[in-house]
Amino acid sequence: MSKRLKIFQANFDAKANAYKGYYQKPVNIFQNGKRHRVEILREYVRASRPTSILDIGCGPGIVLEEIRKVSRAKRSFGIDFSWAMLCHANEVHLLNGNFVQASAENLPFSDGIFEFAYALGVIGYVFSPPVFIREVQRILKPEGIFAFTCPNGDSFSRKLRDFVLRHSSDQGLLWARRLPSQNVKRWLIRSGFKLVKCHFIIYGNGIIHFPWSIPLSSIMERIISRTKLSQYLAWSGLWIVKKI
Repeated sequence: MSKRLKIFQANFDAKANAYKGYYQKPVNIFQNGKRHRVEILREYVRASRPTSILDIGCGPGIVLEEIRKVSRAKRSFGIDFSWAMLCHANEVHLLNGNFVQASAENLPFSDGIFEFAYALGVIGYVFSPPVFIREVQRILKPEGIFAFTCPNGDSFSRKLRDFVLRHSSDQGLLWARRLPSQNVKRWLIRSGFKLVKCHFIIYGNGIIHFPWSIPLSSIMERIISRTKLSQYLAWSGLWIVKKI
């Protein structure tokens, strides 16, 4: 296991106890950003009504529990590389839910068995994003949907953060890599996906937010998201793609 992966695993193991609260009861603008992307994801699941769902990087299982309720899923699975996270996920006792420790770049499933897969906060940590995308394409059925958040490589604030942390080896390793949109699009096309939509998430970008006011920041996001400026201010993007 590489040094980078060991640091990631230890970091997420340490966060396992607190991670549930990030989604259930957000207390700051950064946690509210996590809540916001789940709300967007839920609407796509509600519209597509998949019968099989895979949560890649499921953490404590909170998102999968919520997503399953608005689907027709007879099968729902979650994978994560953090054993501590999976221990919390098993405490949720999802109906028809299964949790497995596995790598996102080597999914332990047969070809073409899922109608919907999603990965929140995963692609920026994997060793090879193109390999990860191809692996998700493999396990999806034709016309299957893949939703994933991606660190926005065009973000001014992310570029600034990376510049500041570039000399701090261990601290820098804890951060997800920012991925330029053009690279992500190229990987998706080569892997047999077509873009449905990319939602730019302004929350927590370090520039346009009001730490004392989640509602005010929400209003700002709705305004900015209608402009091209959102691509350069957004901390991350929620990509919705479909297998061709």
